[in-house]
Amino acid sequence: MKNFEVDFETTVPPWHTGHEKYEAEDLDTAKMMFRSKHEAARIFKVAEVLYDERTQRLNVI
Repeated sequence: MKNFEVDFETTVPPWHTGHEKYEAEDLDTAKMMFRSKHEAARIFKVAEVLYDERTQRLNVI
């Protein structure tokens, strides 16, 4: 499974932008998962996360 991040904007009032993370097999599956959750939203960007420093921790013993 790959990690994807989606930036989007809703297309009905009240308009707002958002950012969500999905875990999917490929880009098309991530888009499908997003569209099944948000019927009235426009995707700005979908990006695969290769490495995320925010979630990687160094364990020192």
